[in-house]
Amino acid sequence: AGTRLTAFTYPGYEGGIGILKSTNGGISWTLLENLVPNPTIAKNVEVIKISFDAGIETIIAAGGKNIYRSIDGGLTWSIFQNPATFLSEFIDLEFNLSNPQYVYASTKFARNSIINTGEGAQFFESNDNGFTWTLKDVPDANYNSPSNSIPGHFSEAIAIDVTPADPTFVYIHFNSGGSPSPENYIRKTIGFANPWTIVKNFNYTPCVFGPGIGMTGNICGFDRWCHEFEVSDVASNIFYVGGTVLFKGVLNTTTNSIVWTQITFYHPNSATTCENGTHADIREIIQIPTTSSSPYLNRERLFIGNDGGIAKTWNGGNYFRNINGYGLGITQFYSIGGFESSDDLIGGALDNGILANQSGYWSQKLSTDGGWTQMDYEDPTIAYIAYLANITSANVV
Repeated sequence: AGTRLTAFTYPGYEGGIGILKSTNGGISWTLLENLVPNPTIAKNVEVIKISFDAGIETIIAAGGKNIYRSIDGGLTWSIFQNPATFLSEFIDLEFNLSNPQYVYASTKFARNSIINTGEGAQFFESNDNGFTWTLKDVPDANYNSPSNSIPGHFSEAIAIDVTPADPTFVYIHFNSGGSPSPENYIRKTIGFANPWTIVKNFNYTPCVFGPGIGMTGNICGFDRWCHEFEVSDVASNIFYVGGTVLFKGVLNTTTNSIVWTQITFYHPNSATTCENGTHADIREIIQIPTTSSSPYLNRERLFIGNDGGIAKTWNGGNYFRNINGYGLGITQFYSIGGFESSDDLIGGALDNGILANQSGYWSQKLSTDGGWTQMDYEDPTIAYIAYLANITSANVV
């Protein structure tokens, strides 16, 4: 398991603590102390992939500016460091399903007010099982790159995936993030001397936070903060893209047209029907493979991780079920305020709004990024709430 604490590893800030290893199914964990011999190097680890080839287990992890590789179960590691001088962090890894000697990695890019030529998200490839790495140009991903179809395009994040439905290729999704004519791109390649094949270019797609609450955006928030992408394991013309919410796209290969459907909403209470009311900010999409004996053969089974927990679908997103249960205590409170006349509590939570515990039961009073909260001691029905860049008062009874 990888660890990460900061959105970007700024100089002087230590990120995660590296990699934790379990040999008993997750009951206990050990920190791999030797991941980075230099203690001043941040140890953010965003993603870990494992491949078995010719009897050798290869572990490749990536995060921050580094890619780590081990062939002895994590006892020793080789390190590749991204030579980019701008703020770029690894976010994704995949082994080629037909040839595990081919490995791919991608980054996200922290945009400054001034963008220099060549800056943007990056794509790296390895043809020796992750031992050495080469930067591969991605048209429209780097500012003023000669390969850009439109000058001024650049990307804040490139997400990658592989699929058994098209096992020789690696797929990528990114948005231009520039102007004019910002676009989204899905491309694929085998890598190295092989060029990129355009799967589909498409314009921005609006999303809906809740009934009557719309937001026009780039797949509603696909950027350096949220950047998840999956190609269906069942059919290579079906895609899942996660930003603030989750979209499903189906490409008609005959007409070369793609239809996107929003299949999750901002929080459980904002969906028009409960089937798609999960939570905002998609952080992970995991597909579960099927077997020939499975009753779900040729169905898309996915788990999604978001800022509200974990949800699953067994039918390609037509229905989601939150599976947090009663034991996944991950809500992060910025503050807790007390009531003058009772033991009730009110607090602001990261990406989970303003929550109040009244008579032993929690309920949401405001859906946003909750901040500091304080009760009015003269009027126990009123709370003062800080959220995003606002301060307001609200009736909490």
